[in-house]
This record gives sequence, structure tokens and C-alpha cells, in this order.
Amino acid sequence: LIGFVLHWGFVNRNLSIEEPKLEQLFTIGVAIGIGFAVTSLNALLGSLRYAVLPYESFLFFLTVAIAEEILWRAGFQPALKVLFNFVVIKKTTKESYSIEEENRIVSRLLSSGMAILVTAGMFTLMHIFVYTDPTQLWIVFIMGVIFGTSLELTRRVDFPIIIHLVVNFVGGLPIIIQYFGGF
Repeated sequence: LIGFVLHWGFVNRNLSIEEPKLEQLFTIGVAIGIGFAVTSLNALLGSLRYAVLPYESFLFFLTVAIAEEILWRAGFQPALKVLFNFVVIKKTTKESYSIEEENRIVSRLLSSGMAILVTAGMFTLMHIFVYTDPTQLWIVFIMGVIFGTSLELTRRVDFPIIIHLVVNFVGGLPIIIQYFGGF
């Protein structure tokens, strides 16, 4: 929800009530549905009186990817892109006059690049409590840049969510095998 508030507040530049689009309602419904399903499954598995289950850890790895991408890519990154709204002017000189116009490609690359890097940095800082090795933090930063770039290239938040899900799935399997011996 914080991601949606940031997106509507900064990208649309106001918090006025606007008519929701079908995809926004669908995304919010899916996010709430997944949260409800995971909470219900966690309560069901917890009621079986097991202390820790590999399923709970695995569901955590998958659902945190969705929540993080909505927060960072749908919330912070577009808001920072608006904040870093660089305008690069190119000057063309003709015989007796000069023309100044915006170089949209360079302006967009600067604005998007700064938003991607700052968002990836904040994403990395959020993971500093999980990963203590600087090499691991660099990998998290690079993954944040990849997630942010996929959002900029596709203009869809589901692409970084899918990539993040795959990364967490592949990274979560060894942890579950190490601590639980498998499923």
C-alpha cells in the first residue's frame, strides 16, 4: 500500500481521488488476495503445532518479492524519477539564429538512471540486516539495478516481480535444503 500511495502521490503529483483503472484494481486485488492466502496458510500450518516449516520460509521468500517490488519499483522509483526530472537542452545554430530544444533521450536517460541507482541503493540498504558480506550487498545492488531497468524498459511492474520471484526461488531453495533438509 505504501508503494501505491507513493506512486499516486508523487507521479500524479497530487493525492486527489481519480477514477481507478481496471489493472490497478486487479493488481490491488491480487496483492490483497496473496497476502490473505499466505496469512491463512501460515495460520493453518501454525495450527498444526510445528515450530518452523520449510513451507513458511518458502512462502516468505516468494511473497516478499511481490511486496518489495511494489514498494520499490511501483512506489519509490517513479517518485524519484519525477524528483530527478532532468531537462537537457541542445542548442542548434543555423545561419542567423539558434534553436534550443530539449534532448528528450538524454533527459530521460538521466532521470531514469538516477531513479534506478537511488532506488537500488535504498533496496540494498534495506537488505543490510540480512547480508553482512559486502560482496553479497553488491549483488543485491546489481539485482536492484536489473529490477529497476526491467521496469523502465517494459513500463510494467510485473516484470521485476517475476524476476525477483525467480531470484528468491533459486536463492531460497538452498536455504531450505540447508536448514530443513528439503521439503
